[in-house]
Amino acid sequence: SEGIYSSKLGVPVFQDEVTDNSKTQYLSARGAQLRLKDGVPSWAHLDYQGSPVAVSDAAGALVCREHDTPYGEKPVGAACG
Repeated sequence: SEGIYSSKLGVPVFQDEVTDNSKTQYLSARGAQLRLKDGVPSWAHLDYQGSPVAVSDAAGALVCREHDTPYGEKPVGAACG
């Protein structure tokens, strides 16, 4: 996994992730993150701390939404991404 980090924000703005069968690229900007997985785009929408709260497809349709407890734990059976 390779990436480019913002020295001002201290967060990755571009990340390249390669596994055995797929390639995923991430580009972050202003509260959203573009994900290209094997050339198929999707958008991760981030909260004020940079955690993903929803994912939409290239057409803008909601794919899934995260629902965390007040302490950041994932509810049982929740999966998004």
